[in-house]
Amino acid sequence: MTDRSRNVNLRPMLIGVFALGCLAVVVALWRETNDPLALGVGRLLSGSGNVLFLAGGGLALLAKAGATRCWREVWITVGTLAVVTLCVHLLKVLSSTDLLRPTGSPGGFPSGHASAAFALAFLLSRQTSRWSAVWYLVAIGIGGSRMIVEAHHAYQIVSGSALGFLLAVLVSGDHKALILGGLIHRVRLVLMWAVPCIGLMCTLHECENDLLIFGAGGVVFAAGVLLRVCVRLHRVTETGDARPLRANGLCTFPSAPLLAANTLICVGLTVTCEVVWLVPLTFVACMVALGTAEHEEKRNALVFHGSAHTRYTSEELRWYPRLDKLHSLGMGSWEVVSALKSEIPTIFLAALPIIKETVGPLV
Repeated sequence: MTDRSRNVNLRPMLIGVFALGCLAVVVALWRETNDPLALGVGRLLSGSGNVLFLAGGGLALLAKAGATRCWREVWITVGTLAVVTLCVHLLKVLSSTDLLRPTGSPGGFPSGHASAAFALAFLLSRQTSRWSAVWYLVAIGIGGSRMIVEAHHAYQIVSGSALGFLLAVLVSGDHKALILGGLIHRVRLVLMWAVPCIGLMCTLHECENDLLIFGAGGVVFAAGVLLRVCVRLHRVTETGDARPLRANGLCTFPSAPLLAANTLICVGLTVTCEVVWLVPLTFVACMVALGTAEHEEKRNALVFHGSAHTRYTSEELRWYPRLDKLHSLGMGSWEVVSALKSEIPTIFLAALPIIKETVGPLV
């Protein structure tokens, strides 16, 4: 099997992460000004400049893909822009009454201009990596212009940019290139939990939409816990030739289901902390951690080899256990109870946002 991740250019992603950091610094240091030149440039980039960049860049990508008959790139371009547009408008609707624009009007979170600009900058960088700095510089300009014209707060711009960049990387499939040896494998838990920990301590721009916070956030968190329980239930299954592989549990070969479960828990915890604008950054951190799954599978392939190994990897799903097999595992009720008991520390994480809400006003 060809390792496609080796053929992916890391340059667009690395420069993109650097560009996100630069944009964060720019909007954080920006101070309101009445300078006519700055206002003129901001209006230009936010208006016709944004339309020209999106329309021209998108058409250029489609034209190049069509000329080379690379239909996969056509779907990546169209799919990325469609997914970014859908996610941005969905978040705007869910946070319309809480995360407002500087003018007080709804639709502030996240910045659609910044999301689309960074998504397109990544797509353009994939095709012409030599010009990556130029594309991201334009994206930074468009994102920063939304502060100049007072259309968005700083956090709305940074979160929108991160969301657009993340979705573009995921839709293109280039996230596999984030497997950087064993370095990320060693720090992946730190990466995944860093942003939720910030959310527990942050009280800036909190969202008070109960449907979003306790509804969507609670469901995502519960889904992550249940997925961890399913992983533990598969652990006790040791049958047939696959016994040597299952002896160390589904978490060992492969480990992706646990990473997927932790991602759901991290996202749900971030939402229930009422800092919805941090969710895109949580996804970015978790995406990097998820990139270690393939690296770990290759490592385990050297330890577990043979027909059992081949059958195991072909039958088991990468990101979650095969739920259709649970009814035939012959497990007693005590095993379910034992799995739930093992996840008590994880379940207790749901109390942290409540503690934050209770203690916050007293601090």
